[in-house]
Amino acid sequence: MGEVYNPYPKLPKNIRQIGERDQILKLYVEDYVNTYLKRLYPAGGQDLRVGLLLGESRNQDGETILFVDGAMEMDGVPDKDKVEFTESAWKEAYQAMEQMFPRRSIIGWFLCGAPSSTLSPLNYWKPHSHYFNGKNQLMYLNCGLEGEEAIYTASEDGFYKLRGYCIYYERNQMMQDYMVSRK
Repeated sequence: MGEVYNPYPKLPKNIRQIGERDQILKLYVEDYVNTYLKRLYPAGGQDLRVGLLLGESRNQDGETILFVDGAMEMDGVPDKDKVEFTESAWKEAYQAMEQMFPRRSIIGWFLCGAPSSTLSPLNYWKPHSHYFNGKNQLMYLNCGLEGEEAIYTASEDGFYKLRGYCIYYERNQMMQDYMVSRK
């Protein structure tokens, strides 16, 4: 009988805490993903870059734990400051996921703006609730290396901003390969 694939048999040991420990859910973001997202800001007339957060959701001892070990930009989704996920963008994203990030689920999405911009989750509530309406789906907002960064998840009364998360350090060949393919 074949083994069940489990990329996270235990919690990562080599971590760095960002912010406070959140009581709603635990979030672990792999370092290559964190680096990719911080460096992904618009250039050449773009206002926004949008993509998917990939990984695994797990329930352990009644606590939700999310692991994000992949991030993948979606082409053609942002149009100026409007976000629209077309059928062709989803088809292309699923094909890329299958090839570059096998056995990963969509954990949420990211929006990266220019270093001087301010991104508000309220401006993106509608697409989030339409396309990422599952429990504990994340919305990551970032404005460059030194810009404001925030991670939200939907709650009964709107968005909940996570108080903190952990960056973990493991060899992540999938993300390294993806970053090289996008250059």
